Amino acid sequence: MAAALTDPFKRAVFMMFLVSEVHPFLDGNGRSARVAMNAELVPHDMHRIIVPTVLRNDYVSGLVRATAGNGPEGLYRVLERAQQWVAVGEFGDLPTAHRYLRVTNATVDSGVAAVDGIHLKILRAGELFELPDSEHDESTTLTGETLAPHVFGVLGQ
Repeated sequence: MAAALTDPFKRAVFMMFLVSEVHPFLDGNGRSARVAMNAELVPHDMHRIIVPTVLRNDYVSGLVRATAGNGPEGLYRVLERAQQWVAVGEFGDLPTAHRYLRVTNATVDSGVAAVDGIHLKILRAGELFELPDSEHDESTTLTGETLAPHVFGVLGQ
Protein backbone atom coordinates (compact mmCIF):
# COMPACT_ATOMS: atom_id res chain seq x y z
CA MET A 1 0.00 0.00 0.00
CA ALA A 2 2.83 2.40 0.86
CA ALA A 3 4.47 1.86 -2.53
CA ALA A 4 1.27 3.02 -4.25
CA LEU A 5 1.43 6.40 -2.49
CA THR A 6 3.42 8.86 -4.60
CA ASP A 7 2.79 12.01 -2.55
CA PRO A 8 5.62 12.18 0.05
CA PHE A 9 3.41 13.74 2.73
CA LYS A 10 0.66 11.13 2.37
CA ARG A 11 3.25 8.36 2.34
CA ALA A 12 4.82 9.81 5.51
CA VAL A 13 1.47 9.90 7.28
CA PHE A 14 0.75 6.35 6.13
CA MET A 15 4.09 5.08 7.45
CA MET A 16 3.52 6.84 10.78
CA PHE A 17 0.04 5.35 11.03
CA LEU A 18 1.27 1.88 10.03
CA VAL A 19 3.92 1.73 12.77
CA SER A 20 1.45 3.19 15.26
CA GLU A 21 -1.21 0.61 14.34
CA VAL A 22 1.03 -2.45 14.13
CA HIS A 23 2.67 -1.49 17.41
CA PRO A 24 5.74 -3.69 16.86
CA PHE A 25 7.64 -2.75 20.03
CA LEU A 26 6.96 -3.04 23.75
CA ASP A 27 7.86 0.63 24.18
CA GLY A 28 8.60 3.55 21.87
CA ASN A 29 6.00 2.89 19.18
CA GLY A 30 4.90 6.52 18.99
CA ARG A 31 8.47 7.77 18.70
CA SER A 32 9.27 5.08 16.14
CA ALA A 33 6.15 6.02 14.16
CA ARG A 34 7.19 9.68 14.04
CA VAL A 35 10.73 8.70 13.00
CA ALA A 36 9.27 6.59 10.16
CA MET A 37 7.11 9.57 9.14
CA ASN A 38 10.03 11.98 9.06
CA ALA A 39 12.19 9.44 7.23
CA GLU A 40 9.73 9.71 4.34
CA LEU A 41 9.86 13.53 4.31
CA VAL A 42 13.60 14.18 4.50
CA PRO A 43 14.58 12.55 1.16
CA HIS A 44 12.05 14.85 -0.55
CA ASP A 45 13.50 17.99 1.07
CA MET A 46 10.31 18.52 3.06
CA HIS A 47 10.21 19.86 6.59
CA ARG A 48 10.16 17.33 9.36
CA ILE A 49 7.10 17.16 11.56
CA ILE A 50 7.24 17.75 15.30
CA VAL A 51 3.97 17.40 17.19
CA PRO A 52 3.97 20.18 19.81
CA THR A 53 2.35 19.46 23.16
CA VAL A 54 -0.56 21.81 22.45
CA LEU A 55 -1.55 19.62 19.44
CA ARG A 56 -1.30 16.30 21.29
CA ASN A 57 -5.06 15.81 21.76
CA ASP A 58 -5.76 16.64 18.10
CA TYR A 59 -2.97 14.27 17.01
CA VAL A 60 -4.25 11.38 19.16
CA SER A 61 -7.82 12.10 18.06
CA GLY A 62 -6.74 11.93 14.40
CA LEU A 63 -5.05 8.58 15.06
CA VAL A 64 -8.11 7.21 16.86
CA ARG A 65 -10.45 8.32 14.06
CA ALA A 66 -8.19 6.75 11.42
CA THR A 67 -8.00 3.53 13.47
CA ALA A 68 -11.79 3.44 13.68
CA GLY A 69 -12.01 3.58 9.88
CA ASN A 70 -13.02 7.22 9.64
CA GLY A 71 -10.24 8.10 7.20
CA PRO A 72 -6.97 9.98 7.52
CA GLU A 73 -8.26 13.52 6.87
CA GLY A 74 -8.13 14.64 10.52
CA LEU A 75 -4.65 13.21 10.90
CA TYR A 76 -3.54 14.94 7.69
CA ARG A 77 -4.84 18.29 8.98
CA VAL A 78 -3.09 18.13 12.34
CA LEU A 79 0.19 16.92 10.83
CA GLU A 80 0.07 19.59 8.09
CA ARG A 81 -0.38 22.22 10.80
CA ALA A 82 2.52 20.78 12.79
CA GLN A 83 4.71 20.77 9.67
CA GLN A 84 3.76 24.36 8.90
CA TRP A 85 4.66 25.34 12.48
CA VAL A 86 8.08 23.67 12.12
CA ALA A 87 8.67 25.27 8.70
CA VAL A 88 8.40 28.84 9.97
CA GLY A 89 10.12 28.17 13.29
CA GLU A 90 13.50 29.29 14.49
CA PHE A 91 15.39 26.39 16.04
CA GLY A 92 18.99 27.52 15.43
CA ASP A 93 19.91 27.77 19.09
CA LEU A 94 18.28 26.80 22.37
CA PRO A 95 17.25 30.31 23.58
CA THR A 96 15.67 31.19 20.23
CA ALA A 97 13.89 27.83 20.00
CA HIS A 98 12.61 28.22 23.57
CA ARG A 99 11.21 31.68 22.75
CA TYR A 100 9.54 30.29 19.62
CA LEU A 101 7.92 27.51 21.65
CA ARG A 102 6.57 30.01 24.20
CA VAL A 103 5.39 32.57 21.66
CA THR A 104 3.46 29.96 19.67
CA ASN A 105 1.93 28.19 22.71
CA ALA A 106 3.64 24.96 21.64
CA THR A 107 4.32 23.72 25.16
CA VAL A 108 0.85 24.39 26.59
CA ASP A 109 -0.70 21.15 27.83
CA SER A 110 -3.32 20.07 25.28
CA GLY A 111 -5.92 19.48 28.02
CA VAL A 112 -5.43 22.98 29.42
CA ALA A 113 -5.43 24.39 25.90
CA ALA A 114 -8.79 22.77 25.14
CA VAL A 115 -10.38 24.18 28.29
CA ASP A 116 -8.84 27.65 27.93
CA GLY A 117 -9.24 27.93 24.14
CA ILE A 118 -5.48 28.17 23.54
CA HIS A 119 -4.28 27.21 20.05
CA LEU A 120 -0.95 26.76 18.33
CA LYS A 121 0.07 30.07 16.74
CA ILE A 122 1.58 29.96 13.28
CA LEU A 123 3.73 33.05 12.64
CA ARG A 124 3.56 34.78 9.27
CA ALA A 125 6.02 37.05 7.52
CA GLY A 126 5.80 40.57 8.94
CA GLU A 127 3.77 39.52 11.96
CA LEU A 128 5.21 40.70 15.28
CA PHE A 129 4.98 38.63 18.45
CA GLU A 130 6.30 39.52 21.87
CA LEU A 131 6.29 37.52 25.05
CA PRO A 132 4.26 38.95 27.94
CA ASP A 133 6.23 41.41 30.12
CA SER A 134 6.61 38.80 32.85
CA GLU A 135 8.49 36.52 30.44
CA HIS A 136 10.85 39.06 28.82
CA ASP A 137 14.52 38.26 28.59
CA GLU A 138 17.35 39.90 26.65
CA SER A 139 15.78 39.21 23.23
CA THR A 140 12.14 38.20 23.20
CA THR A 141 10.69 39.91 20.14
CA LEU A 142 10.23 37.72 17.08
CA THR A 143 9.11 38.94 13.69
CA GLY A 144 8.13 37.07 10.59
CA GLU A 145 11.31 38.38 8.95
CA THR A 146 13.44 36.40 11.41
CA LEU A 147 11.64 33.21 10.46
CA ALA A 148 11.97 30.99 7.43
CA PRO A 149 10.21 32.79 4.55
CA HIS A 150 8.65 29.56 3.26
CA VAL A 151 6.18 27.17 4.77
CA PHE A 152 6.97 23.92 2.98
CA GLY A 153 9.88 22.79 0.89
CA VAL A 154 13.57 22.97 1.64
CA LEU A 155 14.73 21.73 5.03
CA GLY A 156 15.62 24.42 7.56
CA GLN A 157 19.30 24.63 8.47
